[in-house]
Amino acid sequence: MEKYNNINDTNNSNCENEMNEMKESDGENEMNESDDVNEMNESNNENEMNESDDVNEMNESNNVNEMNEMNESDDVNEMKESDGENEMNEMNESDDVNEMNEKNNIINLVNLMKTNNIGIVKKIWQTWKTSKLPEVARLPFISWGMNNNWERNLKNDDEINEFIYSNFPMLYDLYKNVPFGVMKADIWRYCVIYKHGGLYTDLDTTCIYKIEHWIPKDAQFVVSGEITTQYFCQWTFYAAPNCYILKRIIELLLIRLKNIKFFKEMVHYYTGPTFFTLGIIIAIKELLIMEGYLELSQRINSKILRNIPYMPNNNILKQFLLKHNIHILPINVFNNKYVRHHFAGSQWNYKGYVPWKLNKNNILEKIGANNISLNI
Repeated sequence: MEKYNNINDTNNSNCENEMNEMKESDGENEMNESDDVNEMNESNNENEMNESDDVNEMNESNNVNEMNEMNESDDVNEMKESDGENEMNEMNESDDVNEMNEKNNIINLVNLMKTNNIGIVKKIWQTWKTSKLPEVARLPFISWGMNNNWERNLKNDDEINEFIYSNFPMLYDLYKNVPFGVMKADIWRYCVIYKHGGLYTDLDTTCIYKIEHWIPKDAQFVVSGEITTQYFCQWTFYAAPNCYILKRIIELLLIRLKNIKFFKEMVHYYTGPTFFTLGIIIAIKELLIMEGYLELSQRINSKILRNIPYMPNNNILKQFLLKHNIHILPINVFNNKYVRHHFAGSQWNYKGYVPWKLNKNNILEKIGANNISLNI
């Protein structure tokens, strides 16, 4: 096996219940194409909890424990969808104040999505903070070796620091100032996949089936929903170089990281699954608007997108995403079907590995921020 360098604080961003702002209730009942989407009525929070309870029966015990942990925290339940909309508006305003230039930018971006089909980029990217893997991570790491025609990349703290400095200088100061290593790893994963393309996967994931079995050959972006939350997995995802969705996610980082506040769910909100899901929603809405689907764009939220795999093939939104080679996989794909996530952030408390959640909570407790609720 070739030599690999190692990286950052383990990057499993666990799903927390902090992004109720992404629930756009005004469009869900209008999606008549699917029974799943018709049932999405966000006016009743109890239905949302029942949905999570039903899905919990699909989980192994580690996923159930993870959900219980997430359910115990209501710190960011007051986050509004307007927060994401304001950030999207700020991003759009910063792109171009001139309407004609903005239209030209839109045309170029759509053409990029259409022409950037270079086949699967066979690169696997992972991170760990040093050059020595913790013992508990070795078997999961070895499992990805079944993809013997894929290039393996394991980067350490110094290497990802140098990568951000050299390739994303506008982001470097913000990157250096985030308080937790896991947040740096989050930032790096978006940037390195945008730059080089390929599959990012956390160190605490096990490959069950070869990647080529579950990534379509024409894929620009491949993602799967988490089972126990409304978010998308960012412990494993795939994208082609220069993917528009990751471009917008990186631009959103430049806005969101300007003024960091300390609270219990801050990792997920600023760089983790909450942030990742919001970035996906914003980018897909913009793509729809670019091609004249204004009314449809107003209906998009995470629940609708996560239900794409279960919609009929003639569904307009499903066809639109496939036209752009955006593949949203069923929610079990990265939850023990093709990839197993071990939730090291809360469950790998072994010699050589300190769960990032435990470390984060200890720090927040010391500064008195562990129970602060942020109303965004």
